[in-house]
Order: sequence, then structure tokens, then C-alpha cells
Amino acid sequence: MKSIWFFVGITLSVMGALVVVAGVIDVVSPPLRQTMLGSLHPALWWGILMVCAGMIFLVREKKQ
Repeated sequence: MKSIWFFVGITLSVMGALVVVAGVIDVVSPPLRQTMLGSLHPALWWGILMVCAGMIFLVREKKQ
């Protein structure tokens, strides 16, 4: 039986991958209206962070 953290890891990884794709699209074709901190590409960074967190959950769950 899988632990809840396995499913949390999958959810974070999938949602993070979707946010990374949206961030890459914003980098390739910038939106017409720029925001104050839009040049830092927060969607890309948060997506990468979510994927990394999801992978940590999946790896820790696999070891147990």
C-alpha cells in the first residue's frame, strides 16, 4: 500500500512540470503587459522548485 507522500510527490511533480512549461512559454513569447518582477520569470523558478520537491518526496518514499 502506497503512502500519501507518494501521491503528494506525483502531484507536485506533475503540477510543477505544467508550471515549468507555462514559464518556458512566457520566456519564449513574453506577454504584452509586463509585470513588476516579470523579468525574473517566477513561473519558471516555482515550477522547478515544485518538480524538485516532488522528486524528493518520490525518492524518499521509494527508499522506504
